[in-house]
Amino acid sequence: MHAYMVGAGKRPRTLPAIDSFQRRRPSIAVLPFADQEAETATSYFSDGLVQDIIAALACLPELVVISRSSTLRYRGSTPTPRQVRRDLHVRYMLSGSVRRSGDKVRLSAELVDCESGASIWSDRFAGEAADIFTLQDELSARVVATIAPQVQESELRRVLRKRPDSLDAYECVLRGLDLMYHFEAEPFAEALRMFQRAMALDPKYATAHALAANWYSMRIDQGLSPDQDADYAEADRLSRLALILDRFDPMALSLCGHVRSFMFRDYDHAIELFDRALAANPSSAIAWLRGSATFSYVGETREARRRAEIGLRLSPYDAHVFYSYAIMALAVYAAGEYDQAAQWARRSAALNSRFTANLRFLAASLAASGKAEEARKAAQTLLRIDPKFTVRKFAEGHAFKDPDRRRLFGAHLVLAGLPE
Repeated sequence: MHAYMVGAGKRPRTLPAIDSFQRRRPSIAVLPFADQEAETATSYFSDGLVQDIIAALACLPELVVISRSSTLRYRGSTPTPRQVRRDLHVRYMLSGSVRRSGDKVRLSAELVDCESGASIWSDRFAGEAADIFTLQDELSARVVATIAPQVQESELRRVLRKRPDSLDAYECVLRGLDLMYHFEAEPFAEALRMFQRAMALDPKYATAHALAANWYSMRIDQGLSPDQDADYAEADRLSRLALILDRFDPMALSLCGHVRSFMFRDYDHAIELFDRALAANPSSAIAWLRGSATFSYVGETREARRRAEIGLRLSPYDAHVFYSYAIMALAVYAAGEYDQAAQWARRSAALNSRFTANLRFLAASLAASGKAEEARKAAQTLLRIDPKFTVRKFAEGHAFKDPDRRRLFGAHLVLAGLPE
């Protein structure tokens, strides 16, 4: 599933008609920003800013974005949300204003639900006007990084109000994503049922297949798998199928890249998939973050940290940011900076205390940095969630490419008090 701009006259590629009916992705119109100074330079800046925001949003697979040519009719006017919905058939509207004051440019923006007329989010941004093009890029990136999770959260609230049997494919994926990261048996199992229903409703939905593949990976990693060989086989099948179904979806490419790397040690193929995801959308936080993990596994820790930093900067308000913190903890741990790794792992655990991958790095980092008592507590938390965990089997099969790194990781886990 790949985002496109309605009304632009040309799509990046032909999309099947099923998109419109079974996925019903949220749609958004970015209106021309008001120029409060009425200066030519500021007007050019606001036009360029809107164009950058539209282009960035159009790269998000989960959004349908109305083209700028279709929203120019509102320049100089203040249409109501319901009017925009009636004219453009969109669910969300982003509007704003730009003011230049001395050497600063100030931007105000608001995201509105066109169906209810309610304001979902509003904020102000400011930057130095010395390099106007750099500022334009910076402000557009900050707006997009904030909008995407706000829309997803709004969509999830809407989905939770619907009967489960009335959900379409996109809504099933959204519900499954929310359930998957609870890491408790029943919600976790229900997440797979949501992904399976999405695949049944839309057999060509690559993201649903990729998420299901990741679900099997997580079931193994969380110690919940009743049959690891069967789960490996299903993760392999689903990830390969997702790549066949859509070669351009950044989310599917990133999720499948992680599966190829983490489960099957196919690092080169994984990096190729992350590169393809970033070519499709250079602002894809999931591509930067999942790619970071693979670079940690192969020992390129500087690149791993760089990618994690970019991913966090692109999506600081992600509802599942605990996962991003854990990826940063992995990158820093792999570089041997154990105190700092423990800090990131603590941040992740504070948001989700059942994520065993993070708990392992928390325990190992604390043990390696001499914090024995705290390491022991992290180990005990891990064993309450995964009581069958043993270090030798886990460390021997870990995704670290270097066997010495795997042995050191295992030694740190034993030092934390986990059973060999």
